[in-house]
Amino acid sequence: MTINQQSILFVDDEQNVLKSLRRLLHDEPWAMFFADSGDKGLEILGKEKIDLIISDVRMPGMDGIAFLKKVKGLYPHIVRIFLSGHADHKAVVQALAEGSAQQLLPKPWKNDELKEVLRGALKQAAALQKKNEGLQKIINSLASLPSMPDTYLKIKECLTNISNVSIDQIADLIEQDTSISAELLRWANSALFGQRHQVDTVKRAVLVLGLDIVEGLVLSESVFGSIAPRAAKGFDLKTFQTHSMACGIT
Repeated sequence: MTINQQSILFVDDEQNVLKSLRRLLHDEPWAMFFADSGDKGLEILGKEKIDLIISDVRMPGMDGIAFLKKVKGLYPHIVRIFLSGHADHKAVVQALAEGSAQQLLPKPWKNDELKEVLRGALKQAAALQKKNEGLQKIINSLASLPSMPDTYLKIKECLTNISNVSIDQIADLIEQDTSISAELLRWANSALFGQRHQVDTVKRAVLVLGLDIVEGLVLSESVFGSIAPRAAKGFDLKTFQTHSMACGIT
């Protein structure tokens, strides 16, 4: 593995799946690591620099949901994707909503679709490593920090009582703000999440993005939207906002 080479960790308890991935991706320029359990995946993460993780959901011992949840806590910058034949499983939907993974790929997969998603996720990971200038200039240009937006406070209240609140209720609350709804749909349809079909409802966007990301996007859009675009010369506020949120997402 070279210094600038991007890397992917595949975790699946089925050896034939790992062998299929090796054959399919053998001519790609990435460094690839393979583990047949969550524990072995964590061992690799402790030794290697990983940019992207593709993990099966149903595995003996530590399953994929527990594995990616642990990865999120230890290595929050790594892009995380579920690979599963059980897309309708309630636990998977809940894990996506909680942000344990950013995306779900079906098993069996389509080769072209898998490669497209991997390239998109790695491209985004590479972009996030670049430094973004102008943060201090933006902060210094503010006479005062904006107050916490009402929509964000309402959603935050829902999230603190998530066991008694449904995704439908959160989506209904977000839909009251047109600009925030549009921003969630924009991100849900971005290359980072690699959706093959257009996400056209706020509820679906919430499921694709996960509640952690939704909370951050609502706060970002509300706060940045209240700042007049009068930043330093050559600095684009929208570009900075997009980069900041992308860093937070991964």
